Amino acid sequence: MNRLARAIYKATFSAQDRIEIYDDFRQYLLDGRGAKEAYQKLIDNYSRRGKKPGDAVAQILTECAENLGAGFGLADSLREWIPDQELSIIESCDLAGRPADGFVNAMDIASGTGRISGTVKSTVAVTAYLTMLTVGVVVMFCMMLVPVIIQAVPLSQWNGLQTAVYYFYLLLSDWWWALLLLFAGMVSLVVWSLPRLTGRLRFFLDRFPPWSIYRRIHGAAFIMNVNAMDAAGIPMERAVATMKASTRSAWLYERLDALELAISSGEKNLGVALDATDYEFPDERAIVKLQSLFETRNSEGSLKRFAATWLERTVSSVERTGDRLRIVSLLLCGVLVASLMLIMFSLIQKAFFFN
Repeated sequence: MNRLARAIYKATFSAQDRIEIYDDFRQYLLDGRGAKEAYQKLIDNYSRRGKKPGDAVAQILTECAENLGAGFGLADSLREWIPDQELSIIESCDLAGRPADGFVNAMDIASGTGRISGTVKSTVAVTAYLTMLTVGVVVMFCMMLVPVIIQAVPLSQWNGLQTAVYYFYLLLSDWWWALLLLFAGMVSLVVWSLPRLTGRLRFFLDRFPPWSIYRRIHGAAFIMNVNAMDAAGIPMERAVATMKASTRSAWLYERLDALELAISSGEKNLGVALDATDYEFPDERAIVKLQSLFETRNSEGSLKRFAATWLERTVSSVERTGDRLRIVSLLLCGVLVASLMLIMFSLIQKAFFFN
């Protein structure tokens, strides 16, 4: 598989695709077939017995089967293609001797994270469009109006704010490439920081989008993972250790490492252990609720309901954040255009009416 094909397959390999694979794999395992045979059956099915050897899912499964044949475990064979949250539950259940249960729980997690991912993508797309629209309107205003005005009204007659608009026009016309590079660099830095930035600065940034959205997504996935592992009978110490070993996010690793330390120091209540980390992860409300759940004996049923409720709350929270960002973008566009019109109004009168 070449790099281009890999990039395309990773971009298009959806939560629904993973759910279907998990379900099929589970059926073969329940039928008494081994992982190697299950892989081969799935490859044959998706490739239509060789009629469609280039099928994307068949190619992905072929690579996973090769990993299994090279000596990797079941979860590690899937590592390159599935999210950390699903990987950790599959690995934990496989080590516990119940791989089929791992795929059932991974289906639930994939369904939940798929909903969140869809909401985030739509929010980011609309917000990016409105932001670009705002920038485009301001740029068009300056690039089309300022050259006409400067020909009719000398710069010596411009006041301070109007002169600032003129120099902004020069910046756009002469240094547009530098502004594009700066913007691309800032976006790249933000994207890079989401899974990698840690420490006090990141704890502060977690209050604001997009870092707050990242925290909510992983917080919801963490709660769903805890519920899945609790339902599978996996001890919390092992569950946290597995999630920590599976994650590729330095940000999440930092929080899971602190949680593991709190549990190893003797704290059996997950909510209290999370509170002891001082990271406010997954969220203040979640910590309070988990403290109550793990102080009672019937935590499994209550935890499942809480995981479902928290998923809905996370989706709604992301949607509300997107709505706020869209409103801010629209207001910013209107304020900027109105401000430019007010600043340049006297010059527009001189350029188009008095002359």
